[in-house]
Amino acid sequence: MAEYRAIQKHLARCGIAVPELYVSCRDRAIVEDLGDRSLFELTAKKSVINRILYRRVIKELVKLQVDCVRNLPLKRQYDADHI
Repeated sequence: MAEYRAIQKHLARCGIAVPELYVSCRDRAIVEDLGDRSLFELTAKKSVINRILYRRVIKELVKLQVDCVRNLPLKRQYDADHI
């Protein structure tokens, strides 16, 4: 849980929209949830609003993969074996 919290704080400092962690205890947590619809479901509807949301998500992904990798407090490596 400590590693999750450290990553969450790091991403928030980078300006990434991360879910709020309300409370945690050992290996359990209560975390903000935006519902059960996926980005794929939203973009399948092909509306203007959904295209705008999709573009915002892509911008967040670029920030995440380019701007936030430096000093990432992560002990494990997400490589092909891990995934």
